[in-house]
Amino acid sequence: MLFRSNQRAKLGFRYKGEWHYTITPIPLYIKRRRLLLDLLKPFIHDANNICDFGCGDGYYLSHFNKLTLGQKEFTGIDISEEMIAIASYKIPGLNLFKAANGIPDNIANAPFNLIYSIAVFAHIDDDSLLNSIFESFKHNLLPGGKLIIFEQVAPVSYRGKSFIRRTIKDYEDLIIKYGFKVQNHTLISFDCHRYFERYLAKIYYKYFCKGNSDHEKRIHANSQILFRLMSMFFLMFDTNPLKQHINSGWGNVFMVFENQTS
Repeated sequence: MLFRSNQRAKLGFRYKGEWHYTITPIPLYIKRRRLLLDLLKPFIHDANNICDFGCGDGYYLSHFNKLTLGQKEFTGIDISEEMIAIASYKIPGLNLFKAANGIPDNIANAPFNLIYSIAVFAHIDDDSLLNSIFESFKHNLLPGGKLIIFEQVAPVSYRGKSFIRRTIKDYEDLIIKYGFKVQNHTLISFDCHRYFERYLAKIYYKYFCKGNSDHEKRIHANSQILFRLMSMFFLMFDTNPLKQHINSGWGNVFMVFENQTS
């Protein structure tokens, strides 16, 4: 099942001059995104032909296109027509494609040196769709090219109404079947803030937020100063969120794979 839909483009809120769609507490989202950008930066530097699979509104494409002064070839792919339209507005002339089951065959600038995918597979619980996507990655990545995924993980696998949470090992076992070799992974885990998300935030959503669904209530919470201040307070205690050589845990994993297919 594909949980992700065009609905994410229809809800949002403005924070510090930027339009956001995340249901993650926004101070956490911003801090985690900074860490992700730092982890991605050396791989962007080493590649010249790059694909963002699940590019959303084009934030990462825009960021790295500016950072590299337009000297790299970037391609964005997303399932949402609305998100593609927003990305196109942000970065006129960029290679953007709508696709749901992998990298389309008609992309002239493939194969790539680097494919990265951020927060996509936590929304896909369909083996045939996963097969289609990873087969397309294998065929559209140069030998020795890098595949990077960034996903929320847990110590055990479980499913919700709109997500699937896998373990680090689940992702490793899934992806190596397609001719990729694991290079390394980094777990990003905000342990103190997790307490806020699991307990206090849920009470806040229930009693202080408007919306017809949990998703809408979380978006509404992010628009409120009090909620953001509470999130910032708990983040103050997470001084070392980057964890190396951790093979299981709660958080988000930054995983690097190398294409071994000749």
